[in-house]
Amino acid sequence: MKTLVSDVVIEFRNVCFSYGQTPILVDINLSVPFRDFLAIVGPNGGGKTTLLKLILGFLSPSQGSVTVLGMSPEEARSKIGYMPQRPSYNTSFPITVFDMVLSGRIKSGFFVMGYDKNDRKAAEYALELTGLTDYKNARMEELSGGQVQRALLARAVVNRPLVLLLDEPTANIDVNGKMQFTELFSHLNQDTTLIMVSHDLDLFSKGIKRIACVNHTLYLHAAPEKGGPSSSFRCPAKEVCPVELLTHLHFNGNGLNHV
Repeated sequence: MKTLVSDVVIEFRNVCFSYGQTPILVDINLSVPFRDFLAIVGPNGGGKTTLLKLILGFLSPSQGSVTVLGMSPEEARSKIGYMPQRPSYNTSFPITVFDMVLSGRIKSGFFVMGYDKNDRKAAEYALELTGLTDYKNARMEELSGGQVQRALLARAVVNRPLVLLLDEPTANIDVNGKMQFTELFSHLNQDTTLIMVSHDLDLFSKGIKRIACVNHTLYLHAAPEKGGPSSSFRCPAKEVCPVELLTHLHFNGNGLNHV
């Protein structure tokens, strides 16, 4: 599929979602263009993860519609990469880094055909991209926390997705690791639309183009400009909104510092 820069990649129209009688998301409208880098913030229980699951098609709206690349999320799923906050497998399971990344290539008919040469080349590329080539034969349980996160990212990009969803990608990673991730995200953003859930304000100093504050409803901010953050008092997530918080902070070349 040819995707133009002006295309709307993800669109929410009047989306509501409830678990039973408990409303989680209310009247969400959101358009995400190609090559956007959207950060999602908000309080726990505000609906951030639910938003990602709606994009993936793991959940369906109670009302309204979600489209991805002009299709339903289920139809578009093969073009979406997803990096979870933590491994979804048993961490003591004896799987190598290469095999874990390769598992991202499982597709329809896999149990008949298995992995082919192109699958293995794609896994090698993803390992090189994330700096894990030297660890391809290591077991996942032998990796550090930062290396595990990079392996999860490699699995998420092994199909070269057009949309990449990141759920707290730098959780429990040191400062140097975060810098490496932000550089990698900027590289990926040249050809991929990125949506990232994060509580880490350090990440907002580089690459982020817009910020969606989600607290059952959604308010969309432009990313604060260097040296001149703006605020909006209409935001439904005031207590955690980085745009609000950055009225008391400013950017310099090394990240965020108190004024």
